[in-house]
Amino acid sequence: MAEPSDSFLDRPVARLLALAVIAGVVAVLTLQHWDDLFPQQTQEVADPNDPVAQCIARETAQIERMVADNPGMAAQKELFVQRAQARCQAMEGSGAGPPRLPTD
Repeated sequence: MAEPSDSFLDRPVARLLALAVIAGVVAVLTLQHWDDLFPQQTQEVADPNDPVAQCIARETAQIERMVADNPGMAAQKELFVQRAQARCQAMEGSGAGPPRLPTD
C-alpha cells in the first residue's frame, strides 16, 4: 500500500490557499475590467438632429471623462457643465433648427 505523503501540497490548507489565490486573481481582474464588463449608460440626445443637444452631450461626456481621470475636479464639474452648455448655445444657436452654414 501507498504510504501517506507528508508534503505540504497534499494538505487541505494548501488547497484552501490555492482557492484564495484564485479568488484574489479573479477579484483583481474584475476590478481592472469593471467598465468593460458593465459599461455605463450614456445619455440619449433628445433630438438627434439638434446641434445644440449633440454639442452638449459631447461636451458633457468629455467633462465626465476628465473628472474620472482627475477626481479632484469633481467639485468643479457643475461649473464646467454650465459653461459647456452656454458655449454650445453660443456656437450652435438656439437649437431645434438646422446647423449654421460655414462662412467663407
